[in-house]
Amino acid sequence: EAPDIDDVTLVSFVRQNEALYHAIRAAVAGEQRPDGSTPEAIIQAFRSAFNDKQECAVMVSLDGRTKVKATHLLSLGASTATVVDVKDVCHYAILDQARSVVLVHCHPSGDPKPSPADVSVTRRVKEALALLDVMLVDHIILGYTSYSFAAEGQI
Repeated sequence: EAPDIDDVTLVSFVRQNEALYHAIRAAVAGEQRPDGSTPEAIIQAFRSAFNDKQECAVMVSLDGRTKVKATHLLSLGASTATVVDVKDVCHYAILDQARSVVLVHCHPSGDPKPSPADVSVTRRVKEALALLDVMLVDHIILGYTSYSFAAEGQI
C-alpha cells in the first residue's frame, strides 16, 4: 500500500531535519572545536549547516576561554519564523555550565537584518542569562551575508 501524502510529507520533514541536525553537530564536532570568541568563527562553523527552506535557531555554549562546550538545536521553524524559548536557553546554559552563550539563527530569505522579534528575544535572553551569571556574547543571524548583534554594538 502506497503511503498517503501526509506520510510522505512527514517522512520528508524528518529526513530534512535529521540532516540539518547532523550538519549542525558536524559543524562543531571533532577534536579541534571551533573558537567561539569571534563572530567570524561562529559564522564559519555554521554557514554550511543551515538551509534556505526554514528558519532554525541554535545555541552555542562556551566555556571561560570562549571554546565551544556544546551546541543545542533550539527550534526548527517555518520559512519566515522560528521561536526561541528563553527557558530552553537558560536550561541548556545551566546543564552545560556555560560561562557565555551565542545564539545563531538563519533567515532563509537571505536578508540577515534583525526583525523586531529578533531584537526582542535577544534582549530577553540577555536579561535572563544575566540572572544566572552567564553572558550572552552574541546573536548572529545568517543569510546571504550575516548580522552580528555584538559587532553592531547591540549586545
